Amino acid sequence: VSADAGADAALVHTGQAAMLLQGSWVYGTFKQDAPDFVAEGNLGFLNFPAVDGGSGDPANVVGNPANYWSVSADADPEVQELAIQYLNEFNLNQDMVDSFLAMGAIPAVEGLEESLVGLDDEDFLAFAYDMVLNAPHFQLSWDQALAPAPAQELLNNLSRIFLGEIQPDEFVSNMNATLDA
Repeated sequence: VSADAGADAALVHTGQAAMLLQGSWVYGTFKQDAPDFVAEGNLGFLNFPAVDGGSGDPANVVGNPANYWSVSADADPEVQELAIQYLNEFNLNQDMVDSFLAMGAIPAVEGLEESLVGLDDEDFLAFAYDMVLNAPHFQLSWDQALAPAPAQELLNNLSRIFLGEIQPDEFVSNMNATLDA
C-alpha cells in the first residue's frame, strides 16, 4: 500500500481499515481526498499507546509532526543570518502560517495557540501542536535522521520484516551492517 499516493489513508476513509499510523501530514491527505469523511467527524487521532511496564516517557514524540527547515552550522555566519531572515520574513510570515493552518498543517513556529481557536481543524491542530509543544523529547524519524543509504536500508528492512521475510534479529543485523558501510 503506497503512502505516497494516499492509498493508506484511502483504506481508512473507505472503511477498509480501522486505523493508520502516520504523521500529522496525513491529515491534509484526508482533507483533500475525503473532505466529507473529515467534516462529518469520522477521523479521530490519538497518541501512540503506552505499553504497561514499558520504559520511556509516553509524552516523548518521534516523527515529523510538522514541516521544518534547517540552516547548516557550517555555513558562514552571514549566510546563516540570511537564511534565517528568509525563513522568518517569507516562509514563516503570517500569510504562510495562515496557509499552513488552512491546509490542516502545523507550521514550525511558536505561539500558535490563539491562531488555532475557531479554525475548522482546531481540534486536530491543537492536538498536534500541543503534543509537540509539551514533549520532553522530540526524536526525528529514523529514516529522516539517517544518511540516505542507511535510510533506504531501513525502509527496505522494515518492509521485509512486516512482510514476514526476515525475523527481528535479522533486521537488527541488517541495520547494524549499515553502520560499517
